[in-house]
Amino acid sequence: SRLVVRAMGCCASKKATDVATGEQPVKKPEFHLEVNAAVLGENAEVSPDGMVVRYKTLSGGACAVSAKEIPQQKDKSRYFEVEVMEHVENFPHPNGMLVGVTLTPPGKILAEGQNRSDMPSELNDIKNSWGVKVGSCWLDPTYSEGGTAVYPLANFATTKLKTGDKLGVLAAANGNLEVTVNGKQEVCCSMAKIPTDQPLYACVQPHMNTVAVRLVAQGS
Repeated sequence: SRLVVRAMGCCASKKATDVATGEQPVKKPEFHLEVNAAVLGENAEVSPDGMVVRYKTLSGGACAVSAKEIPQQKDKSRYFEVEVMEHVENFPHPNGMLVGVTLTPPGKILAEGQNRSDMPSELNDIKNSWGVKVGSCWLDPTYSEGGTAVYPLANFATTKLKTGDKLGVLAAANGNLEVTVNGKQEVCCSMAKIPTDQPLYACVQPHMNTVAVRLVAQGS
């Protein structure tokens, strides 16, 4: 089956200790991603420290992309986290935030002379991007196995997220797209084929019941 599934053996998290060698995994280096304020949807606003993105109205268009690429780990993977800062309970529309990665540098998302109103209305409209939204996973058909752009997620939806929840987004060295919520793996898409040997940028979009999100500095 070519469906997106919950955690399976091929996407299992690395054990805390390597059984064969007894070595502890190398601690991930500190990094601090900030939103590129120049590449921000016209309906988005960013905090002074560049870490929190909030939408102003329900009209969409609150896309944001990190100013710097996500650091590559020693195993060639790339990982970042987003925390839900503000969530609306019992929201009338079944829609939620979008989060993912893109190969497109911030400086190329808007062509010279364009302004914020020309930003894509949704993250999945950014060229060469992968991620999750509502109840599906979007993939770049140029790279992804099968050339299909969207796969349904049977057991995960961003509408279920609450204030304080942390999403971990992993572009694995084998090309998988993996998403965790509070440390528990919820999404593993082996068809993504993300090229982690190329620079990848974090992208987020607070939407509908998710009003604001924060990029989290990582250290472990």
